[in-house]
Amino acid sequence: MKTHEEEKLDALKNAIENVALKVEKDEVYQQVFLNYVDSLTVLHMRLLRFAKKIQTPSNIMMGSLESIFDKQNTDLNYNR
Repeated sequence: MKTHEEEKLDALKNAIENVALKVEKDEVYQQVFLNYVDSLTVLHMRLLRFAKKIQTPSNIMMGSLESIFDKQNTDLNYNR
């Protein structure tokens, strides 16, 4: 649980830094972005990161992405 809390805090810290650096100039978008990061769980963030860059093993021919995600995130305990 502590690892997940740290991961969530890091994500919130990065979001706040992006707002402070005005990566997005529109304040409405900044607030929406910050709210999204605040409301997402670690599972959500990992799923988004996984979808952005799926790392499939070279020897896989077919199968579900769920099993690949599970193998890459063995520390997560979630109910499918």
